[in-house]
Amino acid sequence: MISITKITYAELEANSDFDALVTEYGKESCIEGMPEHNRDSAMYNTFEEAGVFQAFGAYDNDTLIGFIVVLVSNNPHYGKVIGTIESFFVSKAKRKTGAGLKLLRISEIFCKESGAVGLFLSAPVESQLAKTMEKLSPYKETNRVFFRSL
Repeated sequence: MISITKITYAELEANSDFDALVTEYGKESCIEGMPEHNRDSAMYNTFEEAGVFQAFGAYDNDTLIGFIVVLVSNNPHYGKVIGTIESFFVSKAKRKTGAGLKLLRISEIFCKESGAVGLFLSAPVESQLAKTMEKLSPYKETNRVFFRSL
């Protein structure tokens, strides 16, 4: 049975399944020209202490199978609180369980309860997440992101 739990960054990082998930996530979501992922735990903790960070874990019984990290803060351009999905991943072996949709829905609720007027989510080009989001109403593609390695 899939369950979703609100967790701290320390709880997420301490979970014995987390490193394997992050490794799978890194391989699937890497951006050509960017260095390998290298979590900055201190920065995540700073965001959490500032009240702009929230993580949720997806569990199949006691096994962590996915996670989502949401940043919610005032956006200076709009002068409104906006949520942004910073990280979102479900193990490929567990994607048909509904865990991803449950993580996304709990993030939407969290953002709304935090006063956010909207939620941004980015996905690697041609990824399964991008293909899923294209079909997931009421989400709509609004921008394209371009990257240049320096």
